[in-house]
Order: sequence, then C-alpha cells, then structure tokens
Amino acid sequence: IAIVKKNTMVPYEPLVTLFQQVRHCEINHISGDFVECGVWKGGASGLMALGSMKYGNGKRHIHMFDIFDDICEPDPSIDGEWALTQVAELAKIDRQSLKGRLQPVKGVYDSHGGPGTVEIVRKLLEDKIGYNKEFLNFYEGWFQDTLPKIGNDIRDIAILRLDGDLYASTKVCLEALYEKVV
Repeated sequence: IAIVKKNTMVPYEPLVTLFQQVRHCEINHISGDFVECGVWKGGASGLMALGSMKYGNGKRHIHMFDIFDDICEPDPSIDGEWALTQVAELAKIDRQSLKGRLQPVKGVYDSHGGPGTVEIVRKLLEDKIGYNKEFLNFYEGWFQDTLPKIGNDIRDIAILRLDGDLYASTKVCLEALYEKVV
C-alpha cells in the first residue's frame, strides 16, 4: 500500500481487501484478467499488479479504462444530491450547471493534484512497480465509447473493479463486462 498510496484515493481498508482478492485469485489459480474501470492515477491497478507479482507469475493482463481527465457531470435525475453537491464544491461551480452531460467537469481533482494520465499510470506500473508492459492495457476515453470497442479482447475477468463514481458510468461497465466475470 505504501508503494501506491500517492496514486489512489481509495481508503486503506478497501485497498487491503483488494489485495486479499488478488491473493485469492492467484493462489487459487482463478482464471481471467484484472479490469479496473476508473483508474485515476493507477494506485488500485498498481496494487493488483503487486499482488499478481507476489502471489502469481505477474503475467496476468490488467485492463484499465478511464477518461484520464476530470469526471463527467453527475445526472441530477439519478445521481442524487450528494453527487451534485460534491462535484460542484470540488469544481467550484454552480451545481445548477450540472446536467449529466458527458463532458469533464474541470477542477474536480485539483485538490488531489489533478486528473490522472496514462503516463502517470505507466510510470507507476512499469517503472516503479516493474510490471511487464506487455500485460498492461490502457483504454482512454469515456466508458460508453471504449467498452464497446474492446469486443472479445477481454474473455474472462477474475476481478472487475468499478470506480466510475456515477450511476451511468457504473451501469455501462456492468452491462459490458459483468458476464465476463468468472
């Protein structure tokens, strides 16, 4: 956790359980790739890579889906008051301007050093952790755009980690990937 903590907003206890899930998959030889939807700066993906290297052979594909920008607008009709208030406060905007459009709300991650990038995640996974880049797969864009393009690229999923923040982004990931979870 110390290796990835600067690259994640996931609290300590969920990181521990994620590592335990990876360990379980590796020592029990559960087939499938690790998939993360909502990567930010790659901390959770990095933790999965570390677990795979420690308990497996480090040759499990890790698929990472993210816009690598600020999150999109919450939809007032389904995301609720808390999501609208949080995003508006973080971005320092009027919450009435949030209409659920598929566009980044600039400033949401400013208090955390800005949005993640593929380069930041690559540096963590390849350089700092030393995971084999042949097993790292990046999909940059909105889930609604990238998930349909993967087709049969991902056959089986051992761990599907969803961190899309909002209802629509979580739903699209479940619809596209849930049946692939072993």
